[in-house]
Amino acid sequence: WSYKFGKNDSTVLFYHKLESDGKIKEEDREPDVRFFEFYIFAFNELTTVRSGLGDGPISFVAISEFARRYDVEDFDEFLHVIRCMDNEFLKVSRTEDGTKNKYKNNHNQNQRGRY
Repeated sequence: WSYKFGKNDSTVLFYHKLESDGKIKEEDREPDVRFFEFYIFAFNELTTVRSGLGDGPISFVAISEFARRYDVEDFDEFLHVIRCMDNEFLKVSRTEDGTKNKYKNNHNQNQRGRY
């Protein structure tokens, strides 16, 4: 919910009301991503600096600079997580014949300035 509608008081209260009334199914509950919020933030920022006119992977240099800027303690773990996220993103951003999927371009435009 928070990533779809924002974390404002009215949304949170409405969500908790639906939850307490038993109107939210288990599969519709918002996943607990508190541990991953920094990775999500990092990926959304890094995805704006893709190589190859925006359809290539995020460069090592961009990831390294981001990690340096935000004082990431375990760079190897950070690199691994961002690479995994990026690989999955690249999979869904291409169709079976290797052409760009419309989702990718819309995703990049919608993510800029989000945080």
